[in-house]
Amino acid sequence: DDEDSLSIAFMQRINVEFMKAAVRGLTILFASGDDGAGCREVIKGKNTFRPSFPASSPYVTTVGGTSFKNPFQVTREVTDYISGGGFSNV
Repeated sequence: DDEDSLSIAFMQRINVEFMKAAVRGLTILFASGDDGAGCREVIKGKNTFRPSFPASSPYVTTVGGTSFKNPFQVTREVTDYISGGGFSNV
C-alpha cells in the first residue's frame, strides 16, 4: 500500500515488530511494488514521494523485480524499471 493510505501509528507499530525480528537475526523479504516510489503533487508546484509500505521499512529487505520480453520463450531477464519501495516519509 502507498504510505499515504495508511496511518502513521499503524506503520510505526508494524516497524516495531519488524525491528524485533531483525534483532533476533530474522530477515523479512517484501516485494518492492510495481510503481516505484512515485511522486504526487501535494500543493501546486510542490511534490512529495509516495513510497510503498512495508517495502519502505528500514527493517526489511526489499526485493525488486525482473521482466521478460516474451514470457513464453527462453530469453534473458532484465531488471524491471518499475519496481519501487522508496524512501519512507514516516
